[in-house]
Amino acid sequence: MFSDDQMKKIKYFASVTKIANECFKVCVSFDDSALSTQKSDKLSLTEVSCLRNCSEEYLKLRDFIEIQLFNDYESIQNKNKKIMEDET
Repeated sequence: MFSDDQMKKIKYFASVTKIANECFKVCVSFDDSALSTQKSDKLSLTEVSCLRNCSEEYLKLRDFIEIQLFNDYESIQNKNKKIMEDET
């Protein structure tokens, strides 16, 4: 169906979408009364700052997890290689 590279891109896009949705929920407040009295199509500086910080922290965490998973994968591969060598 999809190549590995395509799957990586799909997963990355899904992650970015999740970041945007979660950060938006946390950082942007919707008060119905405020919306009716103050209609603006722009985010406040506080909201923008919150969104930026939220996204940066999420990406740092995601990068850290990816590195850990890659290290675990390499470790498992090395152990499997050693086991195969010891059996021969």
